[in-house]
Amino acid sequence: MPNLRDARAAVDDACTGHRTSVPARAAEGKLPRRNRVVLAQKATSPGERRDTEFVNRQWMHAGRLWTNGDPFLAVDATLRDAWQGFSNDQFSQVAELGPQDTRITAGTGRAAVAGAGGVVRDDSWMEVFEAASGRVAIVQASGPDYPDALARALEYPDADDEDGGTLNVSSGELAIVSAAADGAGPYSMPLLTARPGIVPPVHGPPPSREADPGLLFPSARTAYRLKVRWYTELDEDNCFARWPLIPVRPDDRTAIRAALHAISGRCGRLHPKRRCISQHETADSGSVRRVAAWLVSWITRRWS
Repeated sequence: MPNLRDARAAVDDACTGHRTSVPARAAEGKLPRRNRVVLAQKATSPGERRDTEFVNRQWMHAGRLWTNGDPFLAVDATLRDAWQGFSNDQFSQVAELGPQDTRITAGTGRAAVAGAGGVVRDDSWMEVFEAASGRVAIVQASGPDYPDALARALEYPDADDEDGGTLNVSSGELAIVSAAADGAGPYSMPLLTARPGIVPPVHGPPPSREADPGLLFPSARTAYRLKVRWYTELDEDNCFARWPLIPVRPDDRTAIRAALHAISGRCGRLHPKRRCISQHETADSGSVRRVAAWLVSWITRRWS
């Protein structure tokens, strides 16, 4: 069986360019590539210790993902076969994405993109957590007290996180795989089933396995809303980035569809290039209907 790691090494420079060393680029006086820098408004006071036990009661450590700077894809497990990041060079499509691009086509569906070169550090672990509510969080952190940095990253407010759209997982199985590998076959990575574990006490060295594994959540929800928090400095010694996947409740989707149906019924048949007004309607009525048409179009795009 071909060795994916050796094969990737042979073409690594061509695919991803020069990579920096393990320390955070911020420590070298460089800004993270491709992503925005956010400064935390409130730093931890010297000697203050976050209650990591409290955070860990809400978040279960489910696994680790090793990255050499390449992002990962969160995708419906049944769509893994369609992703050929290595053998068909679909990884080049990921490399061309901008910070506003959080999803990419995978077969007949979409995959969420998590991570990128130089977000916190290039050669790094990305920790994956799962909450009892069904939330999944992919976190990349750096700090002298690694568990504390992870805990603070998890509890950091998400009100200002960027919206990454909706990820549909109709099969009920969520897979997290490297975008640089194939989703299945000889150039794919093995998948480990997510299971409860202890938060790593230190960042630690890279894995010694021949193939870096991905993760499989066999009891996933059928839809998630992706949020993105780019490189954020907690203080001068701690920083993180994270990609939470928040379950979308079926009743939420049903309610939105019902609202869209009701609006569509009021406005008549909608089309992006057609106006939802007649020549006999007043200007005020036409304005309201145009707003309704735009709202339907926007929500439909976000939930597609």
